[in-house]
Amino acid sequence: MAGDWNRICLADAIEIISGGTPKTNVPEYWGGNIPWLSVADFNTGYRWISDTEKSITEHGLTDSATALLNNGDIIISARGTVGVVAQLAKPMAFNQSCYGIRGKNGVADTDFIYYALRHAVSEMKQVAHGGVFDTI
Repeated sequence: MAGDWNRICLADAIEIISGGTPKTNVPEYWGGNIPWLSVADFNTGYRWISDTEKSITEHGLTDSATALLNNGDIIISARGTVGVVAQLAKPMAFNQSCYGIRGKNGVADTDFIYYALRHAVSEMKQVAHGGVFDTI
């Protein structure tokens, strides 16, 4: 390994963030200016994601289990189509079929984490489990 690099466990270098979906029967939660990400939005093969099909309002964000990821954070699909990895070009909320991955400050470079996760996808798929949909 090169000079100043340290080997650490991935769990010590990242924060894992869960997503959620605002109630779809509450119109006040939908159609706002906060992009809301689902796997369909980033299952494209591209690294950077900047657009989503749906958006939510501030109420949709605060009144649900969704979370807001930052520009540069990583998203990985965790259910159904397991292991699709992308990086956010702007802040976005996201659903419960994904995990947000954020590097801990000063511990790991986000670009490195992105490529490490892409490299680990085949291993994640091997340990995925589930009846109808695979889950990691």
